[in-house]
Amino acid sequence: MISRNFQLRIAFALIALLVVPGVPMAIAWIGGGGNELLAFLSGLAYPPAFVLGIPLYALLSWMQWRRWWQYFLGGLIIGIVDVGFWMTLMPSLEMRVFLIVGLAGGLLAILFWVIAVALPNSLLNTDACNTPARAS
Repeated sequence: MISRNFQLRIAFALIALLVVPGVPMAIAWIGGGGNELLAFLSGLAYPPAFVLGIPLYALLSWMQWRRWWQYFLGGLIIGIVDVGFWMTLMPSLEMRVFLIVGLAGGLLAILFWVIAVALPNSLLNTDACNTPARAS
């Protein structure tokens, strides 16, 4: 059985992964200047990140690989696979988009690692809120 603390930790990490890339995506979309394609591709990265990222997290947990660089490599691979797929459909994409999205996948995987794996339990301890205070 998965503890409530662990469930909240994973949920918070997934929400952070939705919000963090959304900010630069919105800035690129609003700012214009040729960044619309990058903003568009950022939006297309969400579904593969969840479809491939959640099983990758389960695999890393099962193998007990809990180091930041292991998550970074997993995110990098997901980012490269995602943009590689879109490059087959849109061959006019520049190589810099390929590298940026791959690197962004790795950095977002580190963010997920920090929240889901590395943070101490005391920061997200929900059980402390539900226990009555002790009488001294």
